[in-house]
Amino acid sequence: MAERWVSTEAGAHLARRRKVNTAPEILLRRAVHAAGGRFRLHRQLAKGCTPDFVLSSRRVAVFVDGCFWHGCPEHGRKTP
Repeated sequence: MAERWVSTEAGAHLARRRKVNTAPEILLRRAVHAAGGRFRLHRQLAKGCTPDFVLSSRRVAVFVDGCFWHGCPEHGRKTP
């Protein structure tokens, strides 16, 4: 049986982060739309797999990860 997720203080900062409609996501969506791409937002493809937008006609799922997730030294995680 899979372990159950338990929230901790160490991960509390993640709960406050914006999960949908972030600035980079909106900029990319506008560019794709202007180029003629049509998509669905936040469509759940499988349990635990919800891309930021899906271009169904082209069978493409797009995940927009920002500076935090990639550890950008300027905008990303702040180490104590």
